[in-house]
Amino acid sequence: MLRNTFLKTLRDRRRSLLWWALGLVGLVAITVGFWPAIEESGQELNRLVEDLPPALQSLAGGDLDLTSPAGYLNGRVFAFLAPILFLVFGIAFGSRTVAGEEQAGTLELVLARPVPRWRIVAEKFAALAVATGFLGAVLWASLALGAAPVGLDIGSSALAAATLMVVLLGLVFGALALFIGSLTGKRGLALGLTTTVAVAMYLLDLYASISEAVEPFRGLSPFYYYDAAVPLRNGVDPLHAAFLVVVTVFLAGFSLVAFERRDVGV
Repeated sequence: MLRNTFLKTLRDRRRSLLWWALGLVGLVAITVGFWPAIEESGQELNRLVEDLPPALQSLAGGDLDLTSPAGYLNGRVFAFLAPILFLVFGIAFGSRTVAGEEQAGTLELVLARPVPRWRIVAEKFAALAVATGFLGAVLWASLALGAAPVGLDIGSSALAAATLMVVLLGLVFGALALFIGSLTGKRGLALGLTTTVAVAMYLLDLYASISEAVEPFRGLSPFYYYDAAVPLRNGVDPLHAAFLVVVTVFLAGFSLVAFERRDVGV
């Protein structure tokens, strides 16, 4: 066994991290490869998007020009696909790291070490943050290196801003899954309930963007703080980023308390 839970957790996830990284590289390669064809389509594509219902326009990337580099990457990557992938990764990691190990019976070996329970959860959350950040770095590097050869002219700082926000979004729901798993010890419940909350929050943000009746509640959704400022065009909004960080820290803190006080079924 490794000297601390943090390193052990990353070691146990090393193969899945590798496959996720390769998948992101492949996704970026396909995305940037289509850019020359999209660029040639000119205004015809934008007119097609303008004819779509408002909800579908939001899915396509909002008010950005889809034939511009920022609009293309926002519509193809950051408006929908990247958030989904980082949410899937974060929720799966967070639900497995405590509750999954508890149900598999492997958590007993970790608890046998002479360390406080809160530290175990803290190190597992740290592993979640590092793993999610690693995938964010892979996404950013792949886009930054792959954009130039096909003439996708967008700055690395803009890509870093958008990538940072998608990493923070993934951490929010990863921390929520960790909290539910730490509170209940049930991986399936953590996975299912967190996924339900993520879908509900996404739909809230989507409907609030097109409905005046729902718009006042948009601030309840983490997805609003993720994409409302369009970080690929405008950079990181400090207040929006801070909100996601604070929510993540609070959920991680609640996880420490929940696991500390619960009888663990090992």
